Amino acid sequence: MLENSKLVSVIVPVFNTQEYLPRCLTSICMQSYKNLEIIAIDDGSTDDCAKILDEYRCRDARIKVYHKPNGGLTSAVYFGVKQATGDYVAFVDSDDYVDEDFILNFYSNIGDADVLAMGLYYQIGDTAKEFKLLCDVTYSGEQIKELQNDFIYDHSFGMSQKIFVARWNKLYKIELVKKVIELYRELDLSDNEDSYFMFLIIHEAKRIKTLAKANGYHYFINPNSLTNKRKTFDGFLAYLNKIENASKMVSERMNVCCNIHRPLIVFHAWSHITNYVQSLPKEQAKREMKLVLKNDTYQSALKSFRYSRMNLRGKVKLFLFRNKMCGALYRLIKKKTRVNG
Repeated sequence: MLENSKLVSVIVPVFNTQEYLPRCLTSICMQSYKNLEIIAIDDGSTDDCAKILDEYRCRDARIKVYHKPNGGLTSAVYFGVKQATGDYVAFVDSDDYVDEDFILNFYSNIGDADVLAMGLYYQIGDTAKEFKLLCDVTYSGEQIKELQNDFIYDHSFGMSQKIFVARWNKLYKIELVKKVIELYRELDLSDNEDSYFMFLIIHEAKRIKTLAKANGYHYFINPNSLTNKRKTFDGFLAYLNKIENASKMVSERMNVCCNIHRPLIVFHAWSHITNYVQSLPKEQAKREMKLVLKNDTYQSALKSFRYSRMNLRGKVKLFLFRNKMCGALYRLIKKKTRVNG
């Protein structure tokens, strides 16, 4: 262990992941950086997660287990942060796992930054696909203000590689997280909660450091997870309303212009459309797509995107979105699915 190493709190929100939880906890307990407190929050699991957590607590004194009624991911993260006593905090979701030097790599490189972000791995079965961040850079001053506006999407309407939107590919100074956690809890989001968490963090941070290389976080692609379930059109509309309200709340409470609901609406719509194409007959898929594309809130969000900021792929998508070209979008998604398959 590093000399004079500081305590790192590792927060693990848990809900009905008994199949993956032992792998997750074992990977954290086996970290080469030993000065940890591991805070596991059982958010009302109905499977064997509570039993597994209590067994691991008996094996490793660094593990602190809390059982609470189900309140959702935001509630569990909030609860964990309130218990944390470390100098730094990291997050690991209970269906994911980390390599043994995950915390050490963060601690050795964070320096005087408030946040350090690194790349990750998408874990699909036994295959790990590397996702690197864009570059090694330290953001401060006006650069952080710019980062607030473009940390979600890139110029092709793909996921931005500047910092990545998730909580868990980063190490944070604990005081920064505690500063924003109350507002994060009040937003009470069940989708894209990480995007708003990161907006709050970026707004309050003085120095944010990114390293392009992937650290050992393995994000497990679980087809049964919340982020991979196809939702109804009514659910889509409810989502639009909720994140619009979240942006309004953040803007009012922090005296800042928060418009991240716009790219989130576009991404969420693309996710819906993709799922329609993949899971419904062609004509039904196109009818569902048209409902999304004609939605006023969605079309309003599209107006915030400029062709001049897009690369060729992004311009094509933006043109198809704005002109509600369901047939062309259907063919584009089908082609992409065949290539990826």
